[in-house]
Amino acid sequence: MLLIVMVLIALSSLLGGEGHDSEEQKADTVASQLESLCNSVRGVQNAKVMITYESVSASAFSGFGSSETSGENRILGVAVLCDGGDDPAVQLKLYQLIQTLFQLPTTKITVSGSG
Repeated sequence: MLLIVMVLIALSSLLGGEGHDSEEQKADTVASQLESLCNSVRGVQNAKVMITYESVSASAFSGFGSSETSGENRILGVAVLCDGGDDPAVQLKLYQLIQTLFQLPTTKITVSGSG
């Protein structure tokens, strides 16, 4: 019985780790895509992006009387550091871009120059 419990614990941590890695990979992909998009904006060069997330547990009903739980990441804030980030016109473009993409208020976005 003890052996079965140990195997189940090992499997659950292994499976839980894969889901975590998947979420990290997704977050890295989103940050990388945003970085590329920011670098496409006129006046922006060498953009570096950091996105902070809050993990949220969401419940979805799948049929009468049964529920299924899945993890979901909510974006708390975005920071962009780039050449050109001190220019108010560039900042405005990046604020608008990030607001549109992630539906975030400007209070959760920061843009700064690097240098």
